[in-house]
Amino acid sequence: MKRRLLPLLLMTGILCSCTMQEENIPAIRFADSDLVQSSFGGLGVEWGVYEDTDKLDEASWNRVYGNMELLDPQMVRLMVNYDWFVDNFDDKNDEDKSNDTWTYNFANKWGQNLFDLLTY
Repeated sequence: MKRRLLPLLLMTGILCSCTMQEENIPAIRFADSDLVQSSFGGLGVEWGVYEDTDKLDEASWNRVYGNMELLDPQMVRLMVNYDWFVDNFDDKNDEDKSNDTWTYNFANKWGQNLFDLLTY
């Protein structure tokens, strides 16, 4: 065992002591005339309604809102599950999609969470 370990350690030491030459990589610079897109509106975030809002205490909410203040997003995409707000979907048992009806209910904990996020 010692006979195998010693050469392995020596070889590792030799390989680790070798210095690699640095490559001269030129810096990449962009000029104002190199504009790719002129409609940039700022950074955005994806923010979702929390499924289990009962597990978020005041400190957690303060952290979420504090992070949003630091990011200062210009746009927010808010993702929700439609089944949190749809109480009744009636497709009339036919293929015609134009006569489907939906009943929405935002009076639940997800609706309140959605309201809190949208009014932040």
